[in-house]
Amino acid sequence: MKTFGTSHIGLVRGNNEDRYLIKETAGGIVLLAVADGICGQPAGELAAEIVIEKLSKFELKDNGIDKQIIALLREADDAVRDRAKENADFEGMGTTLTFACIRNRDIWWGHIGDSRLYLMRDGKPIQMTKDHTMAQFLLDDGEITVEDFKNHHARNFLVKSVGCGKCKPETGFIKVQKGDLIMLTTDGLHGELDDHIIESVLAEKMDIEKMAEALLSRALEAGGKDNITVIVASV
Repeated sequence: MKTFGTSHIGLVRGNNEDRYLIKETAGGIVLLAVADGICGQPAGELAAEIVIEKLSKFELKDNGIDKQIIALLREADDAVRDRAKENADFEGMGTTLTFACIRNRDIWWGHIGDSRLYLMRDGKPIQMTKDHTMAQFLLDDGEITVEDFKNHHARNFLVKSVGCGKCKPETGFIKVQKGDLIMLTTDGLHGELDDHIIESVLAEKMDIEKMAEALLSRALEAGGKDNITVIVASV
């Protein structure tokens, strides 16, 4: 498996609150993660750093993997809230977290917030995670359309984050095939680029380093209004 990650401050923000992780552990297990500190909240970047550090120490055991992932995210949630208690200026800090734990062709993933995990198969991007936002809630409830969702004012209003307390993460499992790609992104990328643009970049059949850099460049060309982070892994 080849992996590559990159992050950019964007063209508007004063600092980069995104963090990412690519790590191979004992036994050939690969961990991939992106975290996006909540903009407008104090110490968003610190919250992202805390959860990435917590994840970097994760060791997968053979049994009850889903339960291990849920426990890990809840530990990260506790760690962020504990740090917030140490400093009144940090009250309310939080972050998204989307991560994948890869062993051979099996992928277990965990997710909370509006970062995303995509499976790229036959050049088509398939969104595996669901955004934990008010706009997504309205879309699921039939209150708005897919077209409304793209520019809805509540698209970035999180209803779940790491640090909110009583964290209820989403988890899942994917069995990948030879030729598949895995991509993790923060909303600075997928918030700027529609799936058809992502698909057009993938169709160019570049190596993963050039692919990630091309996606980042397209997000900057589209406005770069947020921090941008992308990890691409090829099977």
